[in-house]
Amino acid sequence: MEKKWQKRRERSARIKLFFKRVRLPLLTVGGTFLTAFIIIPLALGAYEARAESIEVTAPNKQAQPSVQVGDIQIATPEPVMTAEPLPTESTEGFTAPTDAPDDMQQYAPLVFEQRDEAVRALQQRLMDLYYMGSDETTDYYGPVTRDAVMSFQRAHHLKETGDADEQTQQILFSSAAQSYIINQGCSGEDVLTLQHELKELGYYEDKLNGYFGTATSRATAAFQKKNKLEITGEADYFTLELLYSPKAKPLIDPTPTPTPTPTPKPTKTPKPTKTPKPGKTTAPDATSSATVPDSSAPTSAPTSAPSTPAPNYGGGVSDFIVLAKQQIGVRYVLGGKGPDKFDCSGFVYYCLKPLGKMTRYYNSAGMGQIDSWPTVYGKENLQPGDLIFYKSEGSDTRITHVAIWLGGGKLIHASASEGCVCITSWGGWSDRNFLYGKRVF
Repeated sequence: MEKKWQKRRERSARIKLFFKRVRLPLLTVGGTFLTAFIIIPLALGAYEARAESIEVTAPNKQAQPSVQVGDIQIATPEPVMTAEPLPTESTEGFTAPTDAPDDMQQYAPLVFEQRDEAVRALQQRLMDLYYMGSDETTDYYGPVTRDAVMSFQRAHHLKETGDADEQTQQILFSSAAQSYIINQGCSGEDVLTLQHELKELGYYEDKLNGYFGTATSRATAAFQKKNKLEITGEADYFTLELLYSPKAKPLIDPTPTPTPTPTPKPTKTPKPTKTPKPGKTTAPDATSSATVPDSSAPTSAPTSAPSTPAPNYGGGVSDFIVLAKQQIGVRYVLGGKGPDKFDCSGFVYYCLKPLGKMTRYYNSAGMGQIDSWPTVYGKENLQPGDLIFYKSEGSDTRITHVAIWLGGGKLIHASASEGCVCITSWGGWSDRNFLYGKRVF
């Protein structure tokens, strides 16, 4: 019995000795496993999270971040140097387009009949791209602003709502925004005016329907070819500026009028010598010299020079101003030439045509090029009835608006921002953008 218990004690002692011998290797293996598969991955994850929040330092800075995990400090390798981003090309104040939805949140939606200071920036951008007639901006989102937004949406293949939603503004204020253009599928007063002027110059022979179709495109291309413009068949800014100016060439060059050959003056016939009767003195025959023509003698007595007109500037000016005032309240429509809708140049043309001062329509820039109308510089030199020309806010000297000076600090014009023909006062906008005047009468 004693031997049996002795064997059990020996076996137990051997087992304890075995575990005592393998304890250290087992702990070593377990610690290695724990470090390799648990501690190190956790440390690397913590380092990556920290590295994302660390600001990129200068290229010559030798910072070496490390991560402390318990008693173990794991050194991290030096970060790989990355090239500095190249500076982007300046867009002169325009916001670059982006597809990121979050960036579009910076533009609050603007809708019809809303009043908001942000409408001013919207109108100015539409004016800069020629979708809206140049004028002093307002905070009112009226019919003219809505129509301009719809034209912009149509040109950029957006849903034509007339409201300036986030997507519309994102494109409008980007460098990718396209300037106003009339092309296939467009319709309206601007197309009707285009067709009329192309017909006046002999390029368009189809019906005037206000729709830009194949016939209008062909006529536009023919005009571009004749006038040495890029042939696109679309009426872009450069095409319209030339078409509505005195420099536009007709399809068929006019036959030059031959210089008349001067008619030589007839040789003066000498008066016959009379033989006096002897012993009698005769009186000269009053009819004898009258029967011989004298081409150098005047046929009628010269008239006196006309007197200086009174300071009412003439009846033509009075009729001009009266006709202009009769249009107050008529709505503004881009391309309108009356009688129930006008843009700024169409309004002036409508008032000048019945007075014989304009036979063909020009836009505001075209009117400013008429050499037969004397140019007037300085507000102080303007007289009632003078045309006054403006540039767009913040632009160069390109004419974008025309009005009629009434005197007394007042002018009458078809206003895009007001949406109708109205009388306004000369203010800060006029001070900044007035270029010169033209004296028609």
